[in-house]
Amino acid sequence: MSGPIEVPSSVEMVRQTLLRFPDHLAEGYTQAKHFPLSPRYREIRQIVFTGIGGSGIGGQMVKQILRNRLPVPLEIISSPPLPYFVDQNTLLILSSYSGNTKETLGVAHTARKRNLPAITLTSGGELQALFPQESVLTIPSGFQPRCALGYLLGNLLGLFENLFPALSLEAEVNEAVTLLRDLLPHYDTLEEVTTPSYLATLFEKRLPVIYGVQNLTDIVAYRFKTQLNENAKNMALYGAIPEIMHNEIVGLRHPQGIPWVFLILRDREEPPIFQTMIRALVRYLKSCRFPVEEVFSQGQSLLARTMSLVALADWTSFALALKNQEDPIRIPPIKHLKRILQYFECTMEEETP
Repeated sequence: MSGPIEVPSSVEMVRQTLLRFPDHLAEGYTQAKHFPLSPRYREIRQIVFTGIGGSGIGGQMVKQILRNRLPVPLEIISSPPLPYFVDQNTLLILSSYSGNTKETLGVAHTARKRNLPAITLTSGGELQALFPQESVLTIPSGFQPRCALGYLLGNLLGLFENLFPALSLEAEVNEAVTLLRDLLPHYDTLEEVTTPSYLATLFEKRLPVIYGVQNLTDIVAYRFKTQLNENAKNMALYGAIPEIMHNEIVGLRHPQGIPWVFLILRDREEPPIFQTMIRALVRYLKSCRFPVEEVFSQGQSLLARTMSLVALADWTSFALALKNQEDPIRIPPIKHLKRILQYFECTMEEETP
């Protein structure tokens, strides 16, 4: 049976958001690429990006995609304190979709006290109020942070090109957008031959382990894991090759009886030694009678290839949420934790001497 996925009205918004992901990516890129930047920002010698959860994953992806092309160092942090090297020649990029993420606000307050160069990505909240409008890249409101990745990532790509025009990312962004627009209608079906639906069936009532390849697909493997957690309310693990070949593969014997299932995210630019490792890993996992699947990224540029796997992760987690009879929007434990932190007036601001 094929056709559009039938979902409860309460989660139709998520489906529509997933379908509009390429539009969000394009809009975010265009906005930040043409954002009027202060001359102060063009004198920076290093960048620190701070964000956590759905607001932070875009920074990790940009660092991986541009790692061999950025003319300055890029450090990623998720909470205070600021690294020791941060000074007036350091640009802080503060990402909090809600604008009220305590970890990011802790860094933001320090940046403001020290008058550090800063640009914020947010839809509002306290973070937007802390900085002048010429330092704020505004993201449309109304999404869960994990559903705003297109806007957040697009803005980061545009911002980096704005800072360093030689990056010239327009062709890569256009390729990624075109590829996604081709893929997503196929993902929005009930056909078992469609990869997200097949993977959701494979993951149902099992513990998925998502492996990526270092510097290529490991960040998407992490995104895959967190999307399964939040959207499908399904426990999942992730790891990176070659690191897991030095430790994790030894730990599959105990405890016994766990319904493991493994997915390896592949890329055509894997070094030959990693390809050999993956063949050995697959052979070993199958000898242990664990289900194993491999999926290759699609596209030419690393950006497009990364986005093809991001889409796979998002749609698989959405399909598994339906199989688990879960609302992908609701995240009660996270909301509960935030209420506790607010009740006890917890802060992550750095203490000043």
